[in-house]
Amino acid sequence: RHITCPLPQVDNLAQIPQDHEQVSVHFHVKGKSIVTRSVSVYNCSAHSSCENCANSTFNCKWCYATGKCVEPRVGCLHEDGKTAPWIDVADSCPKIWSQSTNSGIL
Repeated sequence: RHITCPLPQVDNLAQIPQDHEQVSVHFHVKGKSIVTRSVSVYNCSAHSSCENCANSTFNCKWCYATGKCVEPRVGCLHEDGKTAPWIDVADSCPKIWSQSTNSGIL
């Protein structure tokens, strides 16, 4: 037998300071506590770079079309609404390499 318990909408949750927060969840039946568990609530948008996003332990994906880190169920769309691929491996993130020794050029 499975019991499902949806979390509140994101707008109703407290601010998640990093990419995740441990939350204690108390399950009650008819006013009696039956179990308490620690649950990780994550926030992919806390990652501002492709590499940090792709290395997240919460399966976050980098959407290159929007330049944002998203959870997979959100998807990645171009401005015209067409599906865009996402990046989930840090080695696939775009990089700029400079061959100049002058750091002021880049």
